[in-house]
Amino acid sequence: FGPLRLANGGRVGYRFECFLALREEPGDAPYRALYAGFPHPKNICQSAHLIAGSPGLTRGNNIVFFPENIAAPDVPDKQLYALFFFNKFKAIYETITIPSWDRVGRPEALVASRGADARDVYEARCVWGYLHDYFHHRGPRSFDEHIGVKTRWFTGLREELKVDLQSFRVCRAGGVPHGAMVAEFILFDRTMRYPGEPDWSRNFDSGTGLLLLAYLAEAGAIGVSSTGRLDVDLLAVEAAGARFAAEVEALERLPDADYLEAAEAMVRRYLPAPGPGEIR
Repeated sequence: FGPLRLANGGRVGYRFECFLALREEPGDAPYRALYAGFPHPKNICQSAHLIAGSPGLTRGNNIVFFPENIAAPDVPDKQLYALFFFNKFKAIYETITIPSWDRVGRPEALVASRGADARDVYEARCVWGYLHDYFHHRGPRSFDEHIGVKTRWFTGLREELKVDLQSFRVCRAGGVPHGAMVAEFILFDRTMRYPGEPDWSRNFDSGTGLLLLAYLAEAGAIGVSSTGRLDVDLLAVEAAGARFAAEVEALERLPDADYLEAAEAMVRRYLPAPGPGEIR
């Protein structure tokens, strides 16, 4: 489905990736109620099961295929579609995310998503994907209409956390299919899995997790308990999420130059300035 640009010994080459996937959007009554309650104005996301593919897609932890990541003559001004391989998520979550939390955190804090049925995990991950993208299309600067400015480092970090924290709060409020499980996916995958990537110091998703950890720690929503292990206060996470989203959307109302400057300043309140090399 398109070439990925590779550098090899000073020469530029291309590797072609391909895949076979079966699209499936949960369609039972609870999910139809979710779609009606949060009507997506421009839904171009496709939830799918990855059946087969080349190593770049079948190996590792990637669960998404974005067309804007394909080498092209021009930078796209909008996202045409996004394809998510959500059947890959269960193995990733159970072999990386949960063990990462259990090594440092209070195990009883992660309950709803522990040992879940594969079908439930797939459907819950579809819910997270839907709400995440729904909130991308809300607010003063919707992602689809400001893709150029929202895919920069500092604005992107804030955007990803904003929409995930908004999704977290909706799931905690009740009435969302697998809401408790989805809320744990959001919280623990962001804070435990992403910062543990080998290239964490320059990985965008790792940056979102580190920023979230710092923000929640400042808010008193996550911290070291009397037992010496990490613990979370879910009500405090909800409150911190509301403050974060409000702060981000306030800055999004600024003119472009001020918005970009404010985005960097906000991130730098929690993450230090880069050092030598490729550290972001």
